[in-house]
Amino acid sequence: MDTIRDAVTSASRYVVQNPGMIARMLAHAIAFRLPIPLDAIKWLADNLANAPGSPPVTIDSAPPGLQLQGSIAIMGNTMQASAIVNVTEIQLSPDVFNVTVVVADLALEAENSASPLAQLLKSGALDLTRPADLLKFMGKTPAVIADAHVDTFKLDLLKVPEVAQNDGIRRALNAFTPVVTVREIFSQDDLLLVAFQANPSGLPNTLSAVREFLQGS
Repeated sequence: MDTIRDAVTSASRYVVQNPGMIARMLAHAIAFRLPIPLDAIKWLADNLANAPGSPPVTIDSAPPGLQLQGSIAIMGNTMQASAIVNVTEIQLSPDVFNVTVVVADLALEAENSASPLAQLLKSGALDLTRPADLLKFMGKTPAVIADAHVDTFKLDLLKVPEVAQNDGIRRALNAFTPVVTVREIFSQDDLLLVAFQANPSGLPNTLSAVREFLQGS
């Protein structure tokens, strides 16, 4: 399945069902911002799940970030987790897809209230304002986490097989990263806005890559 094509189809269907979105999208486009409906992001998150039957992740707007809720496993314990995630930096090139996020307002609740980890949470021994410290309780650090310190995580999304092996994503990185850089990512109402900055000097080198991207779509 071509995830890029299906994501565009899902977003297009959302626009058709919400006619007022067209004017909003035009306004953002004039400001060189890409508006992405949160419904499309939720669809993409579901389709990039690590395995069939993986617990769903709830995504809501919490300007300027996103509120995420779902289940995670820590020390063999299933935890209900929620947090607000703010994107502070994104690095893109044909071979790089790194996103730096800050995690705030982390809340954890153990499904087994009698487990040692649940008791640690109740006692306040775990400092949830330093979510990076929790990685030591998770055993092997997920490959997608390139670095973590206090509340800041650097994610290497090309370590996610579903991303790295997706031909559409690879073509998009190759086609567009020489000519534009991402300046800012933030949520607003039911949209995630990606603000770009143009790099006209890269335009000659990217034209053939864009043609290749469109031909392969």
